[in-house]
Amino acid sequence: EVVLVKTFEQAGTVRFYGVGRDITERRQMQQQLVQTEKLSSLGEIISGVAHELNNPLTAIMGLSELLRMDPEVDSMVKDELQKVHHEAGRCARIVQNLLTFARRYRPEKKYCHINDLIESVLEVRSYEMNVSHIKVVRNMDPELPATMADPHQLRQVFLNIINNAIQAMQEKPGKRVLRVSTEALANEALEDTIRIIFEDSGPGVPQQQQVKIFDPFFTTKEVGKGTGLGLSISYGIIEEHGGKIFVQSEKGAKFIIELPMEEALDGFQEKKAPKQALKLPPLRILVVDDEKAILNIVEKVLEREGCRVDSADGGEKALDYLTNNAYDLVISDLRMPGIDGWKLFSWVKENKPDIAKKLIFITGDIMNPEAQRFFQEAGVLHLRKPFSMEELKQIILTSLKGR
Repeated sequence: EVVLVKTFEQAGTVRFYGVGRDITERRQMQQQLVQTEKLSSLGEIISGVAHELNNPLTAIMGLSELLRMDPEVDSMVKDELQKVHHEAGRCARIVQNLLTFARRYRPEKKYCHINDLIESVLEVRSYEMNVSHIKVVRNMDPELPATMADPHQLRQVFLNIINNAIQAMQEKPGKRVLRVSTEALANEALEDTIRIIFEDSGPGVPQQQQVKIFDPFFTTKEVGKGTGLGLSISYGIIEEHGGKIFVQSEKGAKFIIELPMEEALDGFQEKKAPKQALKLPPLRILVVDDEKAILNIVEKVLEREGCRVDSADGGEKALDYLTNNAYDLVISDLRMPGIDGWKLFSWVKENKPDIAKKLIFITGDIMNPEAQRFFQEAGVLHLRKPFSMEELKQIILTSLKGR
């Protein structure tokens, strides 16, 4: 920002003196606030769509799992079912990305090393960079401290930036270099911060486009080569981690990421997937869900485990079952027409308090702030749709151990 000060020194002579003030940081803050508001508005729509997609995806993944377990199904058919299950899982990950973009998905943090995450992404793209004659110059701090972060989400951010750099450099003749650097910052302005820089030798990002680069659906690529969501999703991921991401451009594009350095909590342990198939004890379980396909799948899985199952396609029917029967466990959808999961829990807490801690909720809208508050205040277990059959059995066993 430059303020012009006009002075008169001699008759007929006017001189201007400029007083400069750097407002780069203020502009960056304003741009981030505008970007946050845009993501929040569009995120409301996306989170609703994502929730609706999670129900059919749960049914597809569950049915494919059940059929693969059937001894009468031909092995070739099972191979095809495996592909169906894999592609449904791929759709589920896209939905999670949309929820991330909507800033309604909290990172699942683990203690991880940023340098290792970057190296794993560079390795994945090494062939493409070799054939495109792109040289990678590393300047990564070998003493960079580990931090708490979601490794899958950060890999997604790094992969998106690296892919953009590759495409940009492929469109420009001459020397192609991707510079990657990391450093730990410890000063008054940036206390305990990890800075990551990706700098390419491509054509760069024009100044007028830098303010839009993180906007949803904004892209400089040709039709069919980009959706314009990659950097918006990356922005949401970094923001959820409490960090910042911004771009600078002179001769090439320079993306800068700043992440807070977080120490592992006391007693922190990484979650490990079960090594062998889980087995449930014989239980009497009530399953409640207005999605009949999901209701049918969960019922079949539990009956295969030797459980006795009652199924209710809504909250009203569930209350009838609860009034007249005793259950070891109740598995219920959270969002249902009429008597939903919230109302069902209130009724149970008032009329059959012994069952209140035996409730497990399943939902495709797990990052809804209202749902998060409910789970925390009620102290009940919950499972995000879509889920695998092993995940369902795992949470049931967890519930039994917690009594």
